[in-house]
Amino acid sequence: MARVKKGDPAQCQLLSLWQPPPKAGDPVGVLATTFTLDTALFEEECLARFADVQSDPLRDGALYRIEREEKLASLKCAAVIADIHHCAGRRSLRWDLLAARPKSGVMHAKISLLAWSEHVRIIVASSNLTNDGYRRNQECVAAIEFNDGFSDRALLDPLLAYLRDLLAITSGPAQARAEGLLNWVDGRLPKEQVTPARGLQRRVILLGPNRKNFFEQLAEMLPGEPPEQAHVVSPFFDPDLRENGPENSLWRLMKRRGTAEVHLHVAGEASAETNGWLLEVPEHVLNATPKGRGDVATRLHPILVAGVPTDTGPERRPLHAKTLMLSHEKWSALVIGSSNFTSAGMGLNAYARNYEANLVYFLRTPANDSLRKALETRTLRGGPR
Repeated sequence: MARVKKGDPAQCQLLSLWQPPPKAGDPVGVLATTFTLDTALFEEECLARFADVQSDPLRDGALYRIEREEKLASLKCAAVIADIHHCAGRRSLRWDLLAARPKSGVMHAKISLLAWSEHVRIIVASSNLTNDGYRRNQECVAAIEFNDGFSDRALLDPLLAYLRDLLAITSGPAQARAEGLLNWVDGRLPKEQVTPARGLQRRVILLGPNRKNFFEQLAEMLPGEPPEQAHVVSPFFDPDLRENGPENSLWRLMKRRGTAEVHLHVAGEASAETNGWLLEVPEHVLNATPKGRGDVATRLHPILVAGVPTDTGPERRPLHAKTLMLSHEKWSALVIGSSNFTSAGMGLNAYARNYEANLVYFLRTPANDSLRKALETRTLRGGPR
């Protein structure tokens, strides 16, 4: 199996999530969703790690193909759901490619369900199953672990139901194999609810047609005290201001009296001509700041898109992560996943609601709590402008 290069921790971390944890048991099956797809990456890097294929496709040739066929043949299912516009590329007959055909918007969710006989892992991410997503972009990713010792059904059940909804907008015999894997996971893990009464809480925001929008779902999870600060990371925004767009929706969620700030962490590059920054954010996002209040502000922070120089020249790492951090003096919440800060990505556009998947971390502790500090550092932050 092709290994990642040493000295690339981001790449190692992403691909390592496809490897089984200790005592995970035998591989059972995979069901992943993605907007765009690189079939070679999925087969040779992701699936090979999941199934513990030891040979290398470039070095071992026929040996790799034989080992791959043997290990993939034993799986209940190995499948990818991709948006209909991005279902192409070479692949093995041992895994299925299902085309999602949403009636409006696109299938933009990035979920990977990996099932071993003694362990299930669900990955929620901003990264597509592509070389850029796994090797180049700045991305965010979270993994939820399930086994006999921990099976939070408030997390698992909505995710399984959502994957079934995504299967429903595909067609073909591969649907049954994928449904069989979901049924196996549902029956394999304990049914009793295990939710910590205190400490870090985790919930999901899953978007699509006939579902509440991002901010409606988020508001149901948050306590009564409205957030005082918001930190938005997104590579994309609506090209024009919308009355019910994400900028106005976020400000309606914020504290109505007293100090409130929205911080936008966006892609940027230093400009030698202006001795300033070129930031990729439309002006109307800034103009959404409530008028007539001197104690509110929208602040911009550039996230550099160019990394440190390499042997072949400056390395560009485009921003593709999507996160939202909300905070109050008594609590903090971090949302990561596939939703861009757009009307389609937040489920606010009735005519173009994407399928999107996001994971929410919520912690009710004061600002000086060590766990809260750790949570609040788990998102990209730009520097001063």
